[in-house]
Amino acid sequence: MKSLFLLPLVLALATVQAGCRQEEPKSERKSLVDRVQAEVEAGLAEARKELATKPLELNAGGQPEATIAADGTFRIAGKEVEVTPEQRALLQAYHKELLAVAESGIEIGGQAAALAGTAVKEALANVFTGDEAAIEAKVEAEARKIASEAMKLCDHLEGLRAAQDRVAEALPAFRPYARLDQAEIEECRKDAAEHG
Repeated sequence: MKSLFLLPLVLALATVQAGCRQEEPKSERKSLVDRVQAEVEAGLAEARKELATKPLELNAGGQPEATIAADGTFRIAGKEVEVTPEQRALLQAYHKELLAVAESGIEIGGQAAALAGTAVKEALANVFTGDEAAIEAKVEAEARKIASEAMKLCDHLEGLRAAQDRVAEALPAFRPYARLDQAEIEECRKDAAEHG
């Protein structure tokens, strides 16, 4: 589950690095931050589009790649697994929960990128105003929003685990891919609280 928290961090660092390593005048650096943020937002929009239209991948160590589509189509190594109408309904519910987790991750990534952009812009503004306390308060307030969104992601994991367990019980071919457990959900909550 740690990978769910890496995306926002990578996006934030990339934005900050791009803004800091340029040797351009300060007004052009601000423009660079805006351009990087626009590129990140475009990337996140593309990720949302792919989530909505493509089957989601399920990976389990040592198992062939599996996918699940919104209509409940379940494939292992590219071959469709035959399912009953009841199993299909469970797979659709699982897909919906998995999509909610992925969308939460994207939302966190977007907020982290925005926070990084805000931090760079505020740091540049600090050169002129010198009001470090106000800048720090503003950045911390934005960071608390990200922590709140991260906790929502953990809440989605509860629903995902319940849906996963129902599918695993009803569909033996799915069982090797049912790897989310309560310990990972608790780790998610702990990470979200620590980073909040």
